[in-house]
Amino acid sequence: MHVCSLIYDIMFILSRIGELNNRLSADTQVIQSAVTENMSMLTRFSMQALISIGLMFYVSAKLTAVLLSVVPVIVVSAVQYGRLKLACSYSHSELCV
Repeated sequence: MHVCSLIYDIMFILSRIGELNNRLSADTQVIQSAVTENMSMLTRFSMQALISIGLMFYVSAKLTAVLLSVVPVIVVSAVQYGRLKLACSYSHSELCV
């Protein structure tokens, strides 16, 4: 009887390990598909941006230079405005617009 109990315990442990292996395998597949999909999207969007900027330089280099110099200023301003609004929402201040 004691031997049967040990065999049952070993089978239980082995089936739990098999279940763990299946779970890890499934999770690995999900992560792999997510990473490859995101990498392909990153590559595609990067190529689109580079080609678009190249075509813009081809059409009008001065206008593209103005655009590329103004965009960082707008982005920094938007980020700082967002931080100000977030700080105002936390403080519930009357001075914030």
